[in-house]
Amino acid sequence: MNNTNNLVVPLMLKVADISPNYDFTIYEHGLVVQNSIGRIENGKSKITWFNINFKELLGDLYDKYDYFYLQPTLLITLAWTGGNGQYNKPFENHINTDYTSLSFYLSGLNFVNSSYSVKDNANKDYINIFNSGPQRASSGANSADPFQNFEFLPIGLQCYEDNLLYLFKKPEQHLANLTIFIGAMGLGNLEVPESVMPWSFSVMQHYVCQFNIIPHS
Repeated sequence: MNNTNNLVVPLMLKVADISPNYDFTIYEHGLVVQNSIGRIENGKSKITWFNINFKELLGDLYDKYDYFYLQPTLLITLAWTGGNGQYNKPFENHINTDYTSLSFYLSGLNFVNSSYSVKDNANKDYINIFNSGPQRASSGANSADPFQNFEFLPIGLQCYEDNLLYLFKKPEQHLANLTIFIGAMGLGNLEVPESVMPWSFSVMQHYVCQFNIIPHS
């Protein structure tokens, strides 16, 4: 990466900007929450922020540079304080299913040589921005995965990826719809990591996702 001027522009995507309502029942599988800011679907496992204005976001850097690096820095869920049966982290009303891992993906930008899939032997239209550790169905569960009871303290889920850099070409029309979707792998049925979670009784918590955008020259 060539960033001799140390120019960094932060971008923060918040679920609460689309909907500040934390009642998980309105986000259940099959329901959609949508307004002029964005769209929430499939238990908050697929969220799109509409019309991110990169010319406004980047200011004069938009006209100076054609290519930028996207650097994911933080994803954090908002903690709940409810009982283990109803408000497990990061999924609410998550009772019957264990996850061995969660992966977060981003689409909506024109990525350049940054989204290669070994499995498909091709570049994809999305990138893997964060990965979490295993999720457990209840604090007392003892199935064979690395999670322990202390993971159910009300601290929420935190992911840090300070070293990943993804090159993209700036949107030609200034605007881009950015989508974050979640893939999961379960103990009993190993899902394709990129697939959006299908379980109707799983609802993701609200989260905040932060990026740095760095000019490439």
